[in-house]
Amino acid sequence: ANSDGLFDIEGVDLGWRPLNQLPPLFVRALGDSQSGSLVGPIQCNAGFHLLWLIDKRSPSSTIQQQTKA
Repeated sequence: ANSDGLFDIEGVDLGWRPLNQLPPLFVRALGDSQSGSLVGPIQCNAGFHLLWLIDKRSPSSTIQQQTKA
């Protein structure tokens, strides 16, 4: 879902992203936040943002594909 209204409360799921793919404003705001944290409101030219950090992956984490043969 895209936020395009003044009172849109549905939000947008950014999915798993490495820090270098997030806006610097979000990276600074998240800082050392723990999983499950609600961060914000963060103000920028586009309005106000609330970030809900659901979980973190360490840089050494890898995704493994499993196949049943």
